[in-house]
Amino acid sequence: MPAVLVVNGEQSQFAQIQAILAPAGYGAAWSKNAAAAVRLAHRTPPALILVDSATPCVDAAEAILLLRQDSCTAHVPLVLLCDRTRAGLADGLSTDADMVLEKPVDPVELLTVVGGLLALPRRGERPHYDGAQ
Repeated sequence: MPAVLVVNGEQSQFAQIQAILAPAGYGAAWSKNAAAAVRLAHRTPPALILVDSATPCVDAAEAILLLRQDSCTAHVPLVLLCDRTRAGLADGLSTDADMVLEKPVDPVELLTVVGGLLALPRRGERPHYDGAQ
């Protein structure tokens, strides 16, 4: 069962995401902030990380940077959940997330994105094309 680490300040919102993921066969773990997510990832490496833009302690860009800089989470596919506002989407697109989804999350879209990202090679394991024939 692939594990999805959800970084979100509110456990009630985690429960909503978990209710979407569980029937599709995905396990889920919750972390209140990015620093705690890195610690948790060292104990139980996730297959994918969902970061809510409203994560406490640091903004979404800083949270993603922290996750990308740690060797345990740098290669893990990362999805940013952001507000539907123009500013929220612009902020989301300026991060190093693999995908940005609007909140409230559509269950079908979330499962499609999670499944699609998990089917791809992880960062750092993707083949490099050097142009040679």
